[in-house]
Amino acid sequence: MGNGEKNLWKNIVHLCTTQEKTIASAESCTGGWVGKVITDIPGSSRVFLGGIIAYANDIKTKLLSVPATTIARYGAVSFETCEAMLQGVFTLFSPSYAIAITGIAGPGGGSADKPVGTVYIGVGTKANYTIYQCLFSGNRKQIRTQSVGFAGKALLSLLTDASSIIPQKNIQNTLSRKYTEETL
Repeated sequence: MGNGEKNLWKNIVHLCTTQEKTIASAESCTGGWVGKVITDIPGSSRVFLGGIIAYANDIKTKLLSVPATTIARYGAVSFETCEAMLQGVFTLFSPSYAIAITGIAGPGGGSADKPVGTVYIGVGTKANYTIYQCLFSGNRKQIRTQSVGFAGKALLSLLTDASSIIPQKNIQNTLSRKYTEETL
């Protein structure tokens, strides 16, 4: 990660600290990278509750309660699986904000419908979150780096109420959920 990405996560940790907010994550293709960049920052223990690396489908099911039927029907890389991973984070950690990432970093594993670089990134609160379907380009490391950076920018946009910082060029589609207290 470059200095820009490090500063992004420093800003997130600072804002969460001052706002007394917490973060937790579930990661597949990024392999715990979100947790790593957050915990690289001194003082992050006040805001980062923890993360699950759910690389294998059975771990998504066992630890995050992603229904096996969801994975079978939609695939491990889908809106539905990412949303279920995000809900699993809320159930396990009860954070203020959650991040979930699942995707195809390559070099293999892609298809016509879901090419290499397809990544679903879920970010938000339990009551208001968005799942982004992104398409990143580059090699495996670049796709993973872009995924972590995008997740950070999406979270920072929530913390600062500035949606303009989310890189629109990578977004293929979105799924947003907003709940009221009655529906939670």
